[in-house]
Amino acid sequence: MRPLRRNCCRHSDGPVHFRMCHRDGSLRLGVSDNSPEPPAYVPLTDDAEGGRGLHLVNGLAEDWGYCVLGEEVFGLAGKLVWADIPAAAGSPLCV
Repeated sequence: MRPLRRNCCRHSDGPVHFRMCHRDGSLRLGVSDNSPEPPAYVPLTDDAEGGRGLHLVNGLAEDWGYCVLGEEVFGLAGKLVWADIPAAAGSPLCV
């Protein structure tokens, strides 16, 4: 979870929340923060120290996306980024 936490903290200046639940044979992961900016792909280079997060999510997830979390008095409340990771039958994720 360290890269996930670091990425959220790098792109948000407020609280970050992580959620996880089992749903229809998949593990749904969600991270919310106070930035309404959509997640963005960064072009990959061999010597880059970062920028691989969404490429990994896209490669591992069955589906993923994000949604803006509405408005508050001072503007948009942030976003939630989610990913569904398939869980194989009989794995600890499928109980």
